[in-house]
Order: sequence, then structure tokens, then C-alpha cells
Amino acid sequence: MLRQTHQEIPYETAIEIDRFAEKGEVIEIEASIIVAKRSQKRVVLGEKGQMIKQIGIAAREVLEKLFSAQIFLKLFVKVEQNWHKKLDTLEKVGYKIHSEDDLEEFFK
Repeated sequence: MLRQTHQEIPYETAIEIDRFAEKGEVIEIEASIIVAKRSQKRVVLGEKGQMIKQIGIAAREVLEKLFSAQIFLKLFVKVEQNWHKKLDTLEKVGYKIHSEDDLEEFFK
């Protein structure tokens, strides 16, 4: 995604896999791109959805090579203010932070 947006999106961006299903030779993936601000959502979507389309094409190509399978990829963009400071959201996107103390240490 950062390649597509030319790093216009700060590190307050994450990907959450909402659904992953193997159906024969096809893998269906639904994923949410989580951003912290509405302005970031506009950048990710792009004019008339062109940016998210390009992000999806590039991601699908990488995933098809990785899984050696046809990929059906559906992307969404969610705005969650301060998601990167919330323990539950960090865990949803794959960070292993076990307590509020760990969270404070994470941001030092």
C-alpha cells in the first residue's frame, strides 16, 4: 500500500484480515485498511476509487505468487481514530501487546 500511495500515508495504517476462505483453487480474502483520519481514507481510496483499485491489484499479484493460487481480494477502508494506541485494535492487526504497561512501553 505504501508503494501505491507513495508514502503519503503515515505509519498510522494497518491491515486487518476480516475473512480468509479457501474454496477449491481460489482463496477469498476480505481485508480492511485501517487509517487514523478521514483525510487518510481519501488518500487510500483515491479519486473515483483508483488508488484502492491499484492497491488491490498489486496486493493480489503478490498474494497469488505467495499462495500459488487464484486470489479474490476485497478491500475496505476503516477510519479508527487513535487505533494505534488501543490495545484491542493493535491485537486485531497482529501486534502482541499483553497489557497497558506494554502499550506505554511500545510508544516510548
